[in-house]
Amino acid sequence: MVEPGVKSRLVHLAWSMGLGDLGEDIYQETVLRAWRDRQVYGGRPGSTPYTFLITIGYRQLIDAQRRKRRRKFVRLGGDEEGRGLELPAGGGDPVSEAVAGETEQRVQRVLGGLKPRDVLVWEMAQSGRSYDEVGEDLGLARGTVGTIVHRIRRKLQEELAE
Repeated sequence: MVEPGVKSRLVHLAWSMGLGDLGEDIYQETVLRAWRDRQVYGGRPGSTPYTFLITIGYRQLIDAQRRKRRRKFVRLGGDEEGRGLELPAGGGDPVSEAVAGETEQRVQRVLGGLKPRDVLVWEMAQSGRSYDEVGEDLGLARGTVGTIVHRIRRKLQEELAE
């Protein structure tokens, strides 16, 4: 039942999807599932063993990609809870330092009221990463990242306008 070309195609697709060495494992799982479902294959008129294996393999690759996105977690700077945003210190002037300290406390108060995921999105965006990069690393859509950053900016503006 093993068709030539299926293994090389699945391994190549795994590499191109960023799954690295999982291609071999996905191929083995594909062959195993095809063997288990061989009765289903027999009932599909016009289906070839190649298309049957590739269909199972593609589904395996998609599932592996989804699992990979869910597992990835990045933590940047901040304290032990992951919250952190450095503001420039005052220039030695006591008034400037007091204002900078109060501003930092207000920012930390806003960040402290956020979900950990939102704080992480904010920190990653503030470190210069694009919304696409942040979304890819955290398994979020680009629009979701933009919405989170926009809401945090609005909360900060409201807090600092007082």
